[in-house]
Amino acid sequence: MALDDGLVKYCESLKELVKQLNIEIIILCDGGCDSIMTGIEKELGTPVEDIMSMIATFNSKVKSYLITLGSTVDTFGEIDRNDFLKNIEELEKKGLLLDKLNLTMEMDNVQKYVDVTEKCSLWRSMVNTSIVAKLKKMNNDDIRNILIDRNIDTNSFIFDDYITTCYLFNLNDILFRIRYVHLIFNLDDSDGIDDVIMNYNG
Repeated sequence: MALDDGLVKYCESLKELVKQLNIEIIILCDGGCDSIMTGIEKELGTPVEDIMSMIATFNSKVKSYLITLGSTVDTFGEIDRNDFLKNIEELEKKGLLLDKLNLTMEMDNVQKYVDVTEKCSLWRSMVNTSIVAKLKKMNNDDIRNILIDRNIDTNSFIFDDYITTCYLFNLNDILFRIRYVHLIFNLDDSDGIDDVIMNYNG
């Protein structure tokens, strides 16, 4: 189901899946960091799909978590790096960061992830490309060759440990620190949700 079908249908579909499959826990995964932006930052990235998934998961009434990976990839052009750093620091200080883990090639299943990713068209996913680049210690020339079809300037990319660090949160803690969330809970149109987010001024 496409998110453009509406938030109500999305919520209903997820509830039905939870019921039919007897799901007890949902873990949402964000490749980037726009899901942890509160709405008052300089740039918010592309949070519409994230917020719709978060609301639908909240409405499913099951225990839910959020994981972010490749967090600083969004700071290559869509989100201010300092805003990401401030949010992570605040979440950690408030005890809302449940756990974090920096991935390495020596860990179980990480090589499998790299193998699967490399069998796909790497250039189609900035997030996966960046994670693999950091894991394999590639340089900017390697990345530039992968992303050449997208005409992306990689000189400003920062391949630090934030890219390969998984951050784990309770979903509700993240959802309800978003300043505009109360304005979109009853909206059923993704374009309408986008309008609210882009026009929100804190």
